[in-house]
Amino acid sequence: MKEHKKTVCKITNPRNHKPIRKLEDREELDFYKYNFLNSKYIMMKKKVFVGVAVICTLTLLSCGGSRVIVAERPSAPYYQRPFAPAPNYIWIDGDWVVRNGRFVYQQGYWAAPRYNRRWETGRWDQHNHGWHWQRGYWHR
Repeated sequence: MKEHKKTVCKITNPRNHKPIRKLEDREELDFYKYNFLNSKYIMMKKKVFVGVAVICTLTLLSCGGSRVIVAERPSAPYYQRPFAPAPNYIWIDGDWVVRNGRFVYQQGYWAAPRYNRRWETGRWDQHNHGWHWQRGYWHR
């Protein structure tokens, strides 16, 4: 009959690499492992937080006031206004939107009035280098 040798699992202290025999030493090892893993987790959370903060800041900065200015103010095309869907609806004049770096006219439409607000029509503002379209908005 063949004899099996007993395998002894030695747990060593990561600080001094000596085998751990006492219960207090094992508890210290568990505490050390917990703190080590916890510090790695906290560092990872900090890195993720800083990364997200940098991405959000760059996104907000890139959304800044980019303006398209034209040398000549374009004239709005003529089209027939459709009938109002309800008696109290308000006509929102056509709007100029930027597509591919130039202004394109978007036709007007009827909209339900908003409580305690009035529609301020869009307008062309003249600057030193040309004209810029200021979009319409609901004003209190």
